[in-house]
Amino acid sequence: LSLWGKYAKRVGSRRLLWTCALAIIPLAPMWILSSNLIWLLTIQGLAGAAWAGFELAILLVFFDMIPLSRRIQILSVYSLGNSIAWFIGASIGGLVIYMMGSTIVAYYAVFAMSSVCRLACFVWAYPRLKAPSIHAHLDDDLEADGSGFRAAPDPAIETRAPILTSVQ
Repeated sequence: LSLWGKYAKRVGSRRLLWTCALAIIPLAPMWILSSNLIWLLTIQGLAGAAWAGFELAILLVFFDMIPLSRRIQILSVYSLGNSIAWFIGASIGGLVIYMMGSTIVAYYAVFAMSSVCRLACFVWAYPRLKAPSIHAHLDDDLEADGSGFRAAPDPAIETRAPILTSVQ
């Protein structure tokens, strides 16, 4: 994680998010390429590293964009939504495998669906992510563009450097 923190400090949280999201997209089908233990351990290591960087990037983006006074609420909603999404994804995958007869082809279909859904989420979400170079915070009233964000320095929000320093 300290390597991801150094990378984020150098290139920014949005670039870290982009890098790790792109690394996560092709991981699921890579499990089917071989049953060799070394290969599977390698893929597991890559998946762990990619997901760790992705989660760090999400938190850094939150810290950049959410005022201190609202972080607990917003991070709680994010965690709930994330847990629900994992549950739904696992349930759909299990249903597909059940409906296809628990064959190896069913597992391949689930892995392919996983990558396609990850890619679709990335393509939809990435252009909408606004990670300004200065800290932004949520305004109680939506801004004119409807985003709810307004770029302005906020002394209540720590700068990026102390956040990353604590990760190292």
